Amino acid sequence: MSDLNSLTAALTMQRDNFVYLKPCLDIIMYWAGTPFERSDGIVAFYDRSLELIGKHVRFFRTETMTAAKPLKKDTLGLVPCLFKGTESRRDIYMLYLESGTAPDEPSDLAFSLNVGPGIGCIRLVLPLSFASDSPDVFADLAISLGQMLPYDFGQAGLSVN
Repeated sequence: MSDLNSLTAALTMQRDNFVYLKPCLDIIMYWAGTPFERSDGIVAFYDRSLELIGKHVRFFRTETMTAAKPLKKDTLGLVPCLFKGTESRRDIYMLYLESGTAPDEPSDLAFSLNVGPGIGCIRLVLPLSFASDSPDVFADLAISLGQMLPYDFGQAGLSVN
C-alpha cells in the first residue's frame, strides 16, 4: 500500500495547496440520443455511484453555475428528479460532484454527468486504492455499471481527474 501511496503522491499535480490533477480509476460511458431513452440506466448508474462516493462528496456544480458550491441537502436527489420525476425536458444537463478540499478541485472520489443535444456521458471516479486488493473488484464494477446503461462507447481504467 505504501507503493500505491507513493505513486498517487508522485502523479498528483498540486501547486499552492490546490490539486490540479489527481490520479484515479474511472468508468465512463458515452451515448448518442437523449438521456430520456436511458433514464432508468442513468439513475441506476448514479445510485450505484452514490453508494460508493456519496458520503465523501463536498461540492457540486451544474450547467447553470460558474463555480462549484458546497453540497446542499437536496443536491444528491437531483439526477432522479431530472430524469424520472419531471415532464419538462432540456437539451443540456451537467452535474459534477467532487470530494476535493476546495471548490472545483479535482478529487479521486467524483461523479459527472454531461448531456448535450443528442449526446451524453456519465463518469464515476474512484481512488487507485479501490482496486489495490484485487483488480477484479474494479472490473466487476465496470461490467455491472455497463449492464445498467445502454451506451455506445465506454472505457474503464487508470485516469486523471
